Amino acid sequence: QDLDAAGGEGMMTPQQSSSKPLPLGWPTVLQKRLMHDEANGGIRSSAASIINARSFTGASGSAMTVSDRPAWTSRCFVIDPNARFHMLYSVASLFLLIYDLTLLPYVLAWDLEVKGALYVSFWITPSFWTVDIFINFITGFFRNGEVCKDLAIIRRNYLQSWFLPDLLVVGCDWMSMGFSVSANNTSGSGSLKLLRFTKLGRLVRIIGMVRILRVVRILEDLAERHLSEGTRLWFRMFSLWAGILWGAHLLACIWFAVGTGAPSDTGAHWVDSDSVALRSPDGLVSLRDAEAAYQYMVSFHWAAAQIALGSIDSMPSNSLERWVFVCAMMCGFLFGSTLVSMLSAAMMDYQMLHKDTKDKLRRLRRYLRENEVESHLAMLVQKQVEQRLNKREMLGEGEVEALQLLAVSLRSQLRFEIQRSCLTSNAIFRLWTSIDIKWMQRTCLEAVSFVALRPHDELFNAGTRAVVAHVVVSGDMTYTQIPESAPVRAEETTKVTHEQWLCEAALWVEWTRVGKAEATMACSLLEVNAEAFFARTASDLAIRDIAVEYCAQFHRRVTAACPPHAPWPTDLFVPFTDYCDLVV
Repeated sequence: QDLDAAGGEGMMTPQQSSSKPLPLGWPTVLQKRLMHDEANGGIRSSAASIINARSFTGASGSAMTVSDRPAWTSRCFVIDPNARFHMLYSVASLFLLIYDLTLLPYVLAWDLEVKGALYVSFWITPSFWTVDIFINFITGFFRNGEVCKDLAIIRRNYLQSWFLPDLLVVGCDWMSMGFSVSANNTSGSGSLKLLRFTKLGRLVRIIGMVRILRVVRILEDLAERHLSEGTRLWFRMFSLWAGILWGAHLLACIWFAVGTGAPSDTGAHWVDSDSVALRSPDGLVSLRDAEAAYQYMVSFHWAAAQIALGSIDSMPSNSLERWVFVCAMMCGFLFGSTLVSMLSAAMMDYQMLHKDTKDKLRRLRRYLRENEVESHLAMLVQKQVEQRLNKREMLGEGEVEALQLLAVSLRSQLRFEIQRSCLTSNAIFRLWTSIDIKWMQRTCLEAVSFVALRPHDELFNAGTRAVVAHVVVSGDMTYTQIPESAPVRAEETTKVTHEQWLCEAALWVEWTRVGKAEATMACSLLEVNAEAFFARTASDLAIRDIAVEYCAQFHRRVTAACPPHAPWPTDLFVPFTDYCDLVV
């Protein structure tokens, strides 16, 4: 072929440009991928099937599945436990619970008068937990690894689990508040009895501390998802430290309450045996008559000493106080030993995570030293290896053994959810998703996989046969064509970015690559295997019909793509193969 026959002045043919020429007559001689229908003797579909199927997509081209359409069923009023609203609500519950469980023991132990801001907060707390009961009636839960959103099942599950404890705690809250209001409007000994009953009602509210386990679990999930290994270690240590302070606070309040209000078989209490030197004419006074802040710090010092096994200057004066003293001492011993073991385990986990990296760097330095590599080059090698080792790479599915425990349906749903945004950047995949999302989920499991590239890694080279198509998930790449392997007169380089497809033609024709793709940074790509993909089309008649007709239309445009009517096809672009060009 001469230059003019190839399609215009200045344009080279593939045979003239390549030292290892593409097949004679390329791309006209490219063969269509053999479909199941064609192998059995005929095509069952028509372009009308594609056009009719377009009604499943919106004007913007995005897929609308049956699950995406609004349906005014009972599920519309169910809160997803994974939703952002529920996560924020749980965090708010945690802070309110910590506030309540920190303030309540102090109020009970020091017999504070509930008024002002404290009075308002004591009304807010039962109101919030009352609303929490109603929210729990419409909040989904996990059952057998799946989220249950059936209202009848949700209500039955809540009634059989947390409803009675929550109702008991909230009932005591409201009963306590009612008696407090009555006590404020009553005088005399009857008022004192009501206040004592109010204290007992508030003491029952400590049962609500079990709620903290549910919210802490949510915070741990957030930490596992968003924090690095080192940050999680500091978060765990801070949580332990905060737990120690809260435990000491609770123990201090119990110790002071026993010393001031509990019965005594000796007629003495520990608060009476301690004296405080004041700058006043009275000189020394009993701890019972000291300021509340000093009383709290003395009690807190005693509690912290019990946990840390330190020195103590407040000793029991009756049998009940000695019993509390012994129990606190045993709890402190158990708590302290548990704390040390947890911190040691956390530090060992952190060191084990970095052990592999340290071993690799140690072996590399030994190798460079034994081979007497020049110091400047050795430093460059060490820095690059260290940088790549410290860079956190995305985990592949094969590296997560726990995923093998999932049912096939849930694993395919998870895989599709991860891959969906990139796959549906291609309109034909959006169409198939709108027709049968279950089919697409199973196809992702069997025909789509992840590929991770480091900087300067090559994805493919020119002249190789393509049996897979790729789409960029993250990172940037360069696609290069040179005269030796493509119909170009000079080297051409194109930047490939997020959601851009490479070798899409390999899904529809027997494609030979005409360029080289190389990563310029750490990249993640989806790889669609053409053979496995079309094996899946046999399982759905509508999708198979569309695939056969789409393949025929795509092949027709690939073979016709040559100058002067169109530019040569590349691994990035085939003229006139946009979705609208093929369907309309």
